[in-house]
Parts: sequence; C-alpha cells; structure tokens
Amino acid sequence: MVTCRLCLAEKKLIEAHLVPKCMYELDGQQPLAIVGVKEGSRPERSQIGIYDSGILCAECDNFLGKLDCHACEVLVENNLQVANASDGKAIDRNGDVVCYSVDKAEPEQMAKFVLSVFWRCHHSDRKEASRVDLGPHEALVREVLLGSVSIFETPYTVHIEYNSDFQMVMILGRNRQEGINLNTFYSKKFGFHLKTDQKPHEEHFRLLCLEKERPVFAMNIKKLQTRFGRLVALGMKKNFSKFGTPWK
Repeated sequence: MVTCRLCLAEKKLIEAHLVPKCMYELDGQQPLAIVGVKEGSRPERSQIGIYDSGILCAECDNFLGKLDCHACEVLVENNLQVANASDGKAIDRNGDVVCYSVDKAEPEQMAKFVLSVFWRCHHSDRKEASRVDLGPHEALVREVLLGSVSIFETPYTVHIEYNSDFQMVMILGRNRQEGINLNTFYSKKFGFHLKTDQKPHEEHFRLLCLEKERPVFAMNIKKLQTRFGRLVALGMKKNFSKFGTPWK
C-alpha cells in the first residue's frame, strides 16, 4: 500500500493516464505521437499513451476522470463557433476574427481539467512529463481539484488554442511565450496553457483566459495569424530540425 497523491490515503494505486485516452485521435497512416521534449532527447511516439502507476488510486482516478470526460465531450470541431466580432477582434491584436467559442464547455470544469493534467504530470516520473513543474503551487492546485478552492479565486489562469493541423499529443511543460511563464500540453488539435505566476498578462492573453461568467474561448492559430501562433510553430520546427520527424 502506498499513498495516493490526491486523497493522501494509503491505498493500492492503479495505472492512470497522464493525458486521458479520449484525447487521442489515432490515425493508422499518421500515428499519433507523444513527443518527449526533455532537453537533449529525441521525440518518441506512442499509440496508447503514457501511464503512471505511482500517482492515483482507482477512486481518485475516476474522480478526475469526470473532468476528462467533460473535456473530451465538448472539445470537438462541431462545438466550435466563431466568436462574435467584438470578442474576436478584442482577442486578436491584428483585428482579425481568429477566435472560437466552445459550445457546451463549462469554464470551471475545463480549467480544472487542464490543471488535473499538469498536476498528474507534475507527480509523474515518466520522462515525457519531466518538463512539467508546478513547484510550490502543487498544494493549491490539489485543493482546486478537490473542490476546496475555485480556480477563479486563485492567481492561476488557463487558456486554450485550436489548430486543426496539429494532431499530436505533446507535453511541452515549462515554456515562456511573450514574456509569460507557462506550462503547456497539446492534444486533440487543442493547446492548453497554465500560467501560475502573478506577472500581468498581455491584453490578448488576458482576454483569452477562462473566466466563470463568459464562454470558453479557443484561439485559432491554423494560419499563424498571431505572434503567439508563430512561436508555437517555431518551437515545433526547432524540435523537428534537431531530432527529425517522430513518425520514423
């Protein structure tokens, strides 16, 4: 018997997904990859995902699984609606409507889903998750997941992007985009970003963050209309240039 990291009880632990299996879109011609981004490592691929047997008991895995199910149910292309002109133009500094709202998405559930993935990766010994680090924030993130604290009562913010061309699962972990420190992962054509520091947002980051009283927004970066999107593409290009395609 060992201690479950969520309920802190001594229980038998199970093999739990770090990124839920329902977030995988398998394609036999172009196998989905989980890209290991640990510095100095070559990208690796997997069609079944990554598990860790040292984090959760069955009850807590099922508890977090409710967040996973919500994300998987709502994060589908049929639920994406172009945000109205005022919202879209406010989010993109160039004035183009490049933002979607996600129908049926519940902001707090979505935010907790993103936190739950990073929290699981933080506790994992798997190399694929080695760049995720919540540091001193882990305890408060755990309280948010348990429902003791609302994420909207914390300094943490979550934002989402959408890219129909990007089908890999990639746990990027710690990174810096436009002066903002983030933890990031990609899955099911979506990117998920968690900001844990208290530095002020740039305007488009602030307007994109999940908030309780407004729709869940996802920035469309398919055509790289924004600097934010170009930074994502640049990071992928550098990784592939150094290690090659993960399909081989």
